[in-house]
Amino acid sequence: MTLQLVPFPASRYADWRTEQVERRYRWQFLPLWGDAATARERALAAVDQLAPVDGLSGTQLHLVIDDDGEAGWVWTVRHPGDLLVLDASVRAPGEALLPVLEAHARAGGAEVLLVDRMDPASTTTALTAAAGFRPAGVTMALDLAAGGEGRGGGADAADAAIVRLVPMSEDSFERYVGSAVAEYAEVIHSAGAGTWDEALDRSIRDYRVLLPEGLGSPEQALFDVVAVPAPDAEPQPAGAGAQPLVGGTIGSAGAAGAVGGIAAVAAEPVLTGGVAVGDAAGEPVGAVWLGLRPPAAAFVYDVHLRPEARGRGLGRAAMEAAAAWCRARGVRVLGANVQGSNLAARAMYESLGYRPVVEELALPLAPLEPVTGPR
Repeated sequence: MTLQLVPFPASRYADWRTEQVERRYRWQFLPLWGDAATARERALAAVDQLAPVDGLSGTQLHLVIDDDGEAGWVWTVRHPGDLLVLDASVRAPGEALLPVLEAHARAGGAEVLLVDRMDPASTTTALTAAAGFRPAGVTMALDLAAGGEGRGGGADAADAAIVRLVPMSEDSFERYVGSAVAEYAEVIHSAGAGTWDEALDRSIRDYRVLLPEGLGSPEQALFDVVAVPAPDAEPQPAGAGAQPLVGGTIGSAGAAGAVGGIAAVAAEPVLTGGVAVGDAAGEPVGAVWLGLRPPAAAFVYDVHLRPEARGRGLGRAAMEAAAAWCRARGVRVLGANVQGSNLAARAMYESLGYRPVVEELALPLAPLEPVTGPR
């Protein structure tokens, strides 16, 4: 089978764009936002950014031709050093399409071929089944509305670690941000994104964008993770001893404490196995940061444990507590990002019931052998 890439016909661009919005809506944004109207709005905005109505903006759309005619399309974007396949729908086998994309990537000087794979997309799934692809990162979602408990076969409940999520104080917030900025900068630097100083500057900028007002930033919920000292300690109802946390601040007990469609107060106590959400004495071991996405979703921006607290099941317990806090407030979807190299974290998320929504996979491109002629 012979395949080639040619420019996509401009006369069919509008129809392709409509299809792309629908794909993003169904496969990416609805699983992450849990609300149809919001998901459609987000899908349209995402496509508008890279494929505006009046033509592509920095990306390339290719028609794929095989021996029998049109075989589908591939949507790509070039970055320094790589070619990213944003989406594709091609009737050819993955092993036939991959060499064509590798050649196209090399022609533009790319050293890595990246592929974004939405979970149900058959073409990108077939592409990334080839040997050599490694995970670069994955966005996952836990469907709380389906009755998921945030627990999927880990430690027995009797042996599970118990933690409580306690609203951060200003002092604990300052300590958390100081360590989190440095750790995030290390992740950026390890990925090869510039010098250490550049990675640190980017980390600081990103935190300022997400937390412009510090602990009181809108639609952010920041907790200290407190380990309960006694394994058989009685779990407490949500908010016991403290008012409910809303958007990083102490909220009122009424509707005024809500964020969009996310309720401020749980109607019933929040208990998840050995996990309790509330206020209690115990050992501070880390932090959880949730970004609220009204009306129906939240996103795990960070789960941070002190080095000495790791390996005790506390990260898992903190994630279960975060799911319980969200579920009690009517949140239907809890999302999270996992770095590709963090296989242990991904396994934990999957065991808790999270499922991949969009995954980026990377294939290093071996340099071509130089062509030599007679001397």
